[in-house]
Amino acid sequence: MFLLPYPAGKRFAFTIVDDTDGATLENVGPVYECLRELGFRTTKTVWIEPPRVGEASSGSLGDTLQRRDYSEFVESLHEWGFEIALHNVTGDSNRREQVLGGLEAFRAQFGRYPRMNIQHEKNRENLYFDFAQDSGRLRAEFSTRAARWIQRAVDRTNGRTVERAKPHPCCGEDPDSPYFWGDLCRSRIQYVRTNVFLCELDTIRTSPHIPFHHDDTPWVNYWFDCSNGADRERFTELLRERQVRRLIDGCGCALVYTHFGKGFCEAGPRGFQLNPHVRRRLERIASRRDGWFAPASEVLDRLLAFHKVLLGGFPGGMLVENGNPYPLRSVTIWDAPRRRYWLVGGSEIEADEEGRIVLPTLSAGSRMALVGRDVCRQASRWNEDSPPGWRKDIGMLANKAFERLYAKLCHRRAWRVREES
Repeated sequence: MFLLPYPAGKRFAFTIVDDTDGATLENVGPVYECLRELGFRTTKTVWIEPPRVGEASSGSLGDTLQRRDYSEFVESLHEWGFEIALHNVTGDSNRREQVLGGLEAFRAQFGRYPRMNIQHEKNRENLYFDFAQDSGRLRAEFSTRAARWIQRAVDRTNGRTVERAKPHPCCGEDPDSPYFWGDLCRSRIQYVRTNVFLCELDTIRTSPHIPFHHDDTPWVNYWFDCSNGADRERFTELLRERQVRRLIDGCGCALVYTHFGKGFCEAGPRGFQLNPHVRRRLERIASRRDGWFAPASEVLDRLLAFHKVLLGGFPGGMLVENGNPYPLRSVTIWDAPRRRYWLVGGSEIEADEEGRIVLPTLSAGSRMALVGRDVCRQASRWNEDSPPGWRKDIGMLANKAFERLYAKLCHRRAWRVREES
C-alpha cells in the first residue's frame, strides 16, 4: 500500500511552466488553444511592462501586458483556468520601487498577487541566485562514484547535462541593495522556480522534496525545480514515449519548463500554426484519463500538503494521518485490487479493480483507521461481551434476589441443626 498526492484517484500529474521570453499573441496563441482543447490547465508567465530602451537582451523581447490584445488574451487564459505568474516585472533589472509597482499592477488586473515568480536570466533583483543555480543539492540517482561518472558521461554525450552555476550580479536578497525586494517576495509570492533544469520528465524522481523551504534563503517561501523542455526540440525529446511511460508507471509528477515562444508555432499562409509533432506529443498525454492536468501552483500546493500526510500499516489494516491544519479532499491510497476495509463507524470502502481507494475527506489534524474483515469481527465479539444496560440491571437484581434467598435457606438449616442437637 502507498499514498498518492493526486486527487480523484489520478495516477500521475503533468503541467507546464511557460517562460514568456519571445512570446507574442501570434506565436503562442495556437499553443494555448491546443492546450485548452485537450483539457490541460498550465502556468503562463508574463511581463508587466517592456524593458527600458537600451537595456533589453534578445531573451527579453516579447509582448507585455501593455499590449492591449495580448493583455486581453492573457485575461481569457486566466478565466479558462490557466495560472498567470510573473517572469519578473520586466525583462531587464528592476529596482525595488519598480517591482512593487509591477506587483500592484498585477493584482489590479487579476484580482490577486501572483503565486509564482520565475526568475529571468540574470536580472539584478533575482533572489539567492547562487543557491538557485546549485545542482549539488539534488539526490544522486546512483550510489557509487563509478556509476555516477558513467551517468554524467552519457548525459554529456546526449546533451542532457544539468546546467552549472555561472557568475551573476543578482542581489535581490540584499537589504542594502536598491534591487532588494525579499520582504515583498515572502509576503506576496508562494513559489519561486530554481534555475536547475532536469533531464528527466518525472521531476519528483530527481527532486522528490519539491516544493521545499531552505533556512539559508529566508526571503523565499518555497522553491521548486523543473524538467527541461526549454525549446521545441527539447520539449518533444522530453515527451518521447519512453519518458511518458516511465512517468506513468512510476506514478510520477512532471513540471516541465519551456518557452512556447521559441519555435512551437510556425508561420504560414494562414498565420502561425502549432507544430504537428508537438501536438501529437500533447495529445498522447491528454488521452490518459488517469492523469491530473492542473496549473503548477495547484500541483505544488498538493505536493506541499502531502509532506504532512502519513500512511502506516498494521496487522489487518492501515492508519492515515493528516498533519495539516486544513482538511484534504480526495486522498488516494493504492492497495490490492478489490480489497475491502471498514472505517470507524461501520461504513465499508473497497478498492477498485486497479487497487485505488479514494477517501473523500481527511479532516484537519485527524487520523483515520481502515481495518479488514477479521479485525471487525473480533471487535464485534468484544462488543458482544458488554450487554445493554437494561439486561445488566435485570441480571444484577436476579443475583441479589438469589443471594438473599440462599442466605435465608442457610439460616433456617443452621437453626434446625441447633434444635436437633
